Amino acid sequence: MEPEAGRAAIELLATRKVLDAEKEARLRSLLEVVRGGARPSEVVPAPESDPRREAVAEALVAWLHEWREVARLAITRRDHLISLGLASRRQPVGDAEDEEGTDDAEPKAPEPVSG
Repeated sequence: MEPEAGRAAIELLATRKVLDAEKEARLRSLLEVVRGGARPSEVVPAPESDPRREAVAEALVAWLHEWREVARLAITRRDHLISLGLASRRQPVGDAEDEEGTDDAEPKAPEPVSG
C-alpha cells in the first residue's frame, strides 16, 4: 500500500473510532515483527520417548502386518486389493520401465510414531 493511501486508511479508521493511538502502535509493532521474520524466542526441547507409547506403536505395526497378510489371502479381486493399497495397477506392456514387475511388491509399513 502506498504511504499516502495507508495514512488515509489510518485516518479513516480513526474517524470511525475503530483505531486509536494505542491500537495503531500495537499494529505497527506487530508489523515490525512480521517484517523481521519469525525468530524462535526459546528452544523447545524434544519430547522424551515414552516406552508405553512405543509399545503401542509397535503393536499397531504388528497388527497392520497381520491384517495385510490376512487381506491378501482373503481378498481375491485385484481391484479391491488396489483400493486397499495392497497391490498396484499393472503398467501396459509398452510402458514398463523395469522388466521385473513390481505390481505385487509389498508397500512399506508406516514408521512407528515416537514422542
